[in-house]
Amino acid sequence: MDYGWLSLLPPMVAVVMAIRSRNVILSLFCGGFVGTMIFCMGNPFLAVKSMIGDYFFVQLTDSYNAGVIVLVIFIGGFIKLMEKSGGAQAFSRFVYRFVNTKLKAQMCAWAGGILIFFSDLGTPLLVGPVFRPLFDKLKISREKLAWILDSTSSPVAILVPFIGWGVYIMGLIQAEFQNLGVTQSDYTTFVEAIPFQIYAILAIIMIPLVAFTGKDFSQMGKAEKLAEKGAQSWEEEKEAEEETDGTYSVKNARPSMAHAFGISYAIAVGAVLSGGLFGDHCSPISDTTILSSTGAQCDLVGHVKTQLPYAVVNGVIAFAAYLFAGLTGSPAAVALAVAALVLVIFVWNKKEKDRA
Repeated sequence: MDYGWLSLLPPMVAVVMAIRSRNVILSLFCGGFVGTMIFCMGNPFLAVKSMIGDYFFVQLTDSYNAGVIVLVIFIGGFIKLMEKSGGAQAFSRFVYRFVNTKLKAQMCAWAGGILIFFSDLGTPLLVGPVFRPLFDKLKISREKLAWILDSTSSPVAILVPFIGWGVYIMGLIQAEFQNLGVTQSDYTTFVEAIPFQIYAILAIIMIPLVAFTGKDFSQMGKAEKLAEKGAQSWEEEKEAEEETDGTYSVKNARPSMAHAFGISYAIAVGAVLSGGLFGDHCSPISDTTILSSTGAQCDLVGHVKTQLPYAVVNGVIAFAAYLFAGLTGSPAAVALAVAALVLVIFVWNKKEKDRA
């Protein structure tokens, strides 16, 4: 059955509620309930029964979902143990002897996010609590830490073929190749697509570019100014003001359009994954966005607001690069994209100097 525009209603409800209420769990529940209501032709009683029996229990007993829950609980328990025992603070004091500037702190958090590549879910929860005390001490905003965590979790994991992300994506590619009668290897296609995962590459490279220039875009600049004053998140600033007077899924990707138009499968896969990552970075209800704000202990909506301008810059550049790649089939598209990003940062830095 074709539900037309109604299929857009559940995600719209979830996103709007997440921004307005700043309660992601309630927002996701309401979005899911609206979707179930649509399936049940508007019957709320049947929707409740279907949501519990057909979705909640089924998803909870799924082996992958159960594994994710166990992983998050295990990591969360480890982090709490480290915080309560004073391990994170002790590590921060030790590291501060060597990492005593904002540039060093950002580069170390960036390197830590890249090194812990085995899980996009684990990176924010492991790296965040370790570097948060250091960022607080150096008066770097927690929104900046959340952005670094978000830009080194999924973007790094999606480039590695031998971890969960890579295996899952190769499974999707294989299923679609079987439908199309394509004999090309899913592993070969994934590896060939790595140079065309332009958004992921730009997201990773943007961190050192911003760190070395010391210039921040839009809302992140405001967050950094608040951090200099001692307020470590948008929520803290909001509370202070009150005292003085808040995804696109790669599962939907189909290489069949690339097959129809004669475009390289590597380019098509890279473009789809980049689109998924862009949506992930822009959405207040995506898993890594939530976990990054949790790992940095900053307001979720504040994290989305400060990350969004960076995501849009990378998204626009990646879009232009894919037009070039589609026309030429050349992996030089990623080099042009990186050059464009460097140019944008350089121009922004120059404008800031001129204003000063």
